[in-house]
Amino acid sequence: MKKPSRKRLDPVAPRFGKDNPARWFIPPTSEVDPGKVEIALRERIKELNCLYGITRLTESGLDSLEGFLGRVCNILPPAWQYPEVTCARITLQGRIYKTEGFKVTKWRQAAQIVVFGEPAGQVEVFYLKERPALYEGPFLREERALLNAVAEHIGAVVMRLSAEQRLQEINKQMGYPLDASDHKV
Repeated sequence: MKKPSRKRLDPVAPRFGKDNPARWFIPPTSEVDPGKVEIALRERIKELNCLYGITRLTESGLDSLEGFLGRVCNILPPAWQYPEVTCARITLQGRIYKTEGFKVTKWRQAAQIVVFGEPAGQVEVFYLKERPALYEGPFLREERALLNAVAEHIGAVVMRLSAEQRLQEINKQMGYPLDASDHKV
């Protein structure tokens, strides 16, 4: 009897469609030292907390894009490996948002913010002091994935807010009520 063929599980990015690879997949580590594994897990928890925090900001109802971006800036440094020497800056459509004590240094990691297919700004993280070389200068590969995800999320928020604003303008022109409280039953 012929055994069913099994596809080899490969540590490369899984596919979520014919030509759509996962963008944030981090290959598993071969590390077995419990101390090093624990340190790595603590770093992943910080990164997840960053993403959860940004998601909560988005879901809690945005009072303004400016307020959102300022808060995102402050959420970023604790997610990096060396938060005590980390600062962040977000530049979007000519406006700048940065953490307290921000300073440009040569230890920089950046990701482009894209809105409606066009570059609109960037998210940057800087180390204020030199740290050991890792994946991308002193930064971890997981931090690269996190920064890319944050930039993509900001772009999506900007597009959503722009679409909502445009819809309100169209509704106003058409004479439709702008919110649910204007509806009469």
